[in-house]
Amino acid sequence: MAHYPFRRAGGGGGGGARFGRGWPGALVFGLVKGRGRGGKMVTLFARFGGGLGLLPLLLLAFALLLAGVGTGTGTMVAAPPVAAQDDAAGATPAIDYDLDDDGLIEIRTLKQLNAIRYDKLGTGHIAGITPQGTWSAEWEAREREKHRDAFPNAIEEYYDSVAGRYITTPLGCGRGLGADLDGFCLGYELAADIDFDTNGDGRITAADGELSWNDGAGWDPIARFNSNNNAIEPYEGVFRGNGYTISNMMINATNTRFVGLFEQLGGPGPRSAGIVVDGVHLVNVDIRSTYSYINPGDTQAHEASVGGLAGEIAGGTYLRNSSVTGKINATFGGQEIPHVGGMAGFIRAGDTHTVVFANWAEVDVTVNTTATNAPAVGGLAGRIGLYFTDGEIMPGSRELSPSHMFACYAMGDVTSNWSWAGRPGPSLVGGLLGLADHTIL
Repeated sequence: MAHYPFRRAGGGGGGGARFGRGWPGALVFGLVKGRGRGGKMVTLFARFGGGLGLLPLLLLAFALLLAGVGTGTGTMVAAPPVAAQDDAAGATPAIDYDLDDDGLIEIRTLKQLNAIRYDKLGTGHIAGITPQGTWSAEWEAREREKHRDAFPNAIEEYYDSVAGRYITTPLGCGRGLGADLDGFCLGYELAADIDFDTNGDGRITAADGELSWNDGAGWDPIARFNSNNNAIEPYEGVFRGNGYTISNMMINATNTRFVGLFEQLGGPGPRSAGIVVDGVHLVNVDIRSTYSYINPGDTQAHEASVGGLAGEIAGGTYLRNSSVTGKINATFGGQEIPHVGGMAGFIRAGDTHTVVFANWAEVDVTVNTTATNAPAVGGLAGRIGLYFTDGEIMPGSRELSPSHMFACYAMGDVTSNWSWAGRPGPSLVGGLLGLADHTIL
């Protein structure tokens, strides 16, 4: 992981962000430049931390980093996958896409990264759920074909001499784990660096291919839309970066509610209490987003979120050891509640603890909005906490487990300009977070 010199940031306009009384507080909570309309500062955590009181927490955090708490990073091989089972003479060798047998499908190309969108749960099984929320054999066949095109000739079963039977194993997942993963993968992991600038000329154009360029719209955030309940369904499998980088992602989104590498990420997961996002490093993102939601008959809260990794991270997610660098510029103009952050727009509380540990961002974040609701804008995340509806906390959400954030920091300029009905309004702006509630920091 790259490390950047930690810098103090002087104020703009009416005042500057303050780090607290001592460097330990600054290092953990990382407040830098954050400007609201007219130079007003709204930094909710500017006075947090300070002095030697946080030193034990820092020592604990770095000890945990060294010890590798949680899922390990695994050992990846740079070479392409090799044949992993015996085939009939002349047949195409089957390929094991889980060489380290940890239950995670290994990604080495941009095409394989894109294929995650066809596998919402990360199990390796492609469910034929249409945008209308119904199952369709035709839809499933089409989605499976797209996924198989990214992972050709994959192992589908092997003979387990210990169990004395054939084991179903999509893409070779967990062959060394036996029946524990019979029929399921757990998610995806990077096994190589991914670069959207495929020709290396320093810019994203049509020459870089459809996935990078997309008629000027850039990367299409990973999501599955269910029109039956008008909701985006998040990717709910494990996603591990193993220290590899995803570089030069460009997004130019128009009227996309959630914007990032993923639209929405995280949640309860198919086989555990919460999913793990670990060691994912996005380098030099360039995200531009314009969104406006207007529906006079809708009185419910309508959030719109932008972040480098994900527009929104669902409750119950364990996000650790990840980073984003680059720039984000977002514009809003309707009834939506804007959330914008360098890594995520909104990180939600959940039934199980949401844990945000040892993550950092160096992203210049700029928001211009005439939306009816104040934006929450931060260097790492725009907001972390509960879900609101109609200006009130959603019924039952107070019973959700609190989120935990520690050993995180952010660097970069954070700017928000909000004007509603022709009058400037106060934005919720912070160098690390714009707004936090129901959260332990």
